[in-house]
Amino acid sequence: MAKHLDIQVEESIQDLVKLQAEHSSKFNRVQMLILIKKGLRSKAALADNLGCSSKSVHTWRNKYIAGGISLLLADGRTQKHEKISENIYKELSSYIATQNKRSCLEVQEWLLKEHNVNVDYDTLRKYLLRKFGPTRNSPRKKK
Repeated sequence: MAKHLDIQVEESIQDLVKLQAEHSSKFNRVQMLILIKKGLRSKAALADNLGCSSKSVHTWRNKYIAGGISLLLADGRTQKHEKISENIYKELSSYIATQNKRSCLEVQEWLLKEHNVNVDYDTLRKYLLRKFGPTRNSPRKKK
């Protein structure tokens, strides 16, 4: 049988309960610390009580050991920045209005030529739909 990992949780249970209320998306992570504080040590028992996988418990314990509560509650995701800035958006909206250009390829070429911004076709298509809405399609002629 494997030896249990001995973790010393420095925060009090009352502080951890307050953190649970503040960080509701990280509820299980803080609950793990409360269970450790109450005496549960094994990864399997923690996973069963929390209703998550033992891999998650393993990751959370290692984060707490490495950086404390701040690293455990850190999001870890990075925010993507849009390539098309607010200034370029204004010029793009006037370009679309005056030239009546709605083709993604034409807009993609214009962005590359005028602003030296290279945007993937699918990304640009989703951006145009999000910002300017769908194009109006003309009905087909009846025979």
